[in-house]
Amino acid sequence: MNYNTYSFFVTKMALPDLDPRNGGSCSNCLANKFLCYVIAYVQMMLWICSLFTVMFDPGSMRVVVEKNDTAVTVIAIIILLVSIVFSALLLVGLHKGKQVFLKSYCIYAGSYVLLMIISLVVTIFVQPSRLGVRGFFSTIFNIILQAFFLVVVRSYYLLHYCNAGRQANIRATI
Repeated sequence: MNYNTYSFFVTKMALPDLDPRNGGSCSNCLANKFLCYVIAYVQMMLWICSLFTVMFDPGSMRVVVEKNDTAVTVIAIIILLVSIVFSALLLVGLHKGKQVFLKSYCIYAGSYVLLMIISLVVTIFVQPSRLGVRGFFSTIFNIILQAFFLVVVRSYYLLHYCNAGRQANIRATI
């Protein structure tokens, strides 16, 4: 087995292809507009419910935060408001067909998932007792849910807005 065969095996066979434009990946079935609408509305409702929960019952954050004071509550409200704004951008982008809004949501969701993973790892290694079992599983569930939302919206974005230039390049090489 020479290097080129090994390189082909590693890049094409062993690693799954997450680009839905190439076909044959599971993200093709996820990249429909109805599922993106469902995700956008569900996510908007979850963020709004979380905002009202934090505003009217700040003690509910004890699952994730050991000591709950006003600074933590204000930071949580700001993060939730930013999340609501980006969910609204996703809804407007889907309804109006604005690819800039979908792309900004994908950037936001990717950075949100990355920051959640970093904060989980740091909390596990620095203060594991602060997180608790319930907080650990709620954080893991939140990361998985947000990552799924990101994959669905990104697949829709790539298939509907980035596919035209790729198809033109494929036709030009044939």
